[in-house]
Amino acid sequence: MISILVVDDHPAYGSAVVSFLRAEKDLVVVALALDGEEAIELAAAWQPSIVLMDLVLSGMSGLSATRRILSTSPGSRVIILSLQSGHHLMMEAMRAGAAGYVSKEQAPQHIVKAIREVDRGHRFFPAPVDLT
Repeated sequence: MISILVVDDHPAYGSAVVSFLRAEKDLVVVALALDGEEAIELAAAWQPSIVLMDLVLSGMSGLSATRRILSTSPGSRVIILSLQSGHHLMMEAMRAGAAGYVSKEQAPQHIVKAIREVDRGHRFFPAPVDLT
């Protein structure tokens, strides 16, 4: 089973993500966090396999929360979930330690595919991203 923490400051969207993930037999949503601080606390408590992290959160950016989660929950892997796209954002996500980047506009099955790929140890970005 793949344990997942969903982080999104829009409760309706976060709840929708939780609903479609729960339909997958190999995925278990352990919690829904509404901001970065809550995400850090829940990640430390649950140590999820995957954190689906909204890029833009109130109070703390998703990238800042990603850095802190990865320092306190090193077994977790983070996938950034955002309406924003662009090469520079994906590079920033990689620098923060994210293992994937998925658009919120993608179909739910695309998000599920990203979760499974990242859980297997792969990176999941929409285009080649090079940090050099």
